[in-house]
Amino acid sequence: MRLLAALALAACAPSHGRSANTPITIDVDGYRLDVELAADPESRERGLAFRRDLDDDGLLMAFPDARPVSLGGQDTFIPLSVAFLDADGRIASIVDLEPFEPARARSRDATAYVLEVRQGWFATHHVQVGAVCHFNLPGGMVVR
Repeated sequence: MRLLAALALAACAPSHGRSANTPITIDVDGYRLDVELAADPESRERGLAFRRDLDDDGLLMAFPDARPVSLGGQDTFIPLSVAFLDADGRIASIVDLEPFEPARARSRDATAYVLEVRQGWFATHHVQVGAVCHFNLPGGMVVR
């Protein structure tokens, strides 16, 4: 009985480092990224907060319509590089976020997607503003 109670409590506890987001693959200038997809307000708000490492290459946030986007690293343990993408997947800007940084990174243009990866990934792979990220959202997925 105690074991069942312990398992029930563990199942209800916040994961602080793991996610149930949908995995997808992105091609960025010939480089493959296996990322999680955050397509609802809750998963976008959580982002990569409280993670101490990445299980995959990063996170793609999808928005239901293109809009100005603002992100902060106040609850993030991992240094990140963030790309703001337009509706066609073209990178409009790239910004670095430091762990626990309260400052907000803001998109300059209407943003349909945000791609978060380990800090320095874009520079290491010579991916610059203007590059296009190719991906397909899972069939039947509704971005909220």
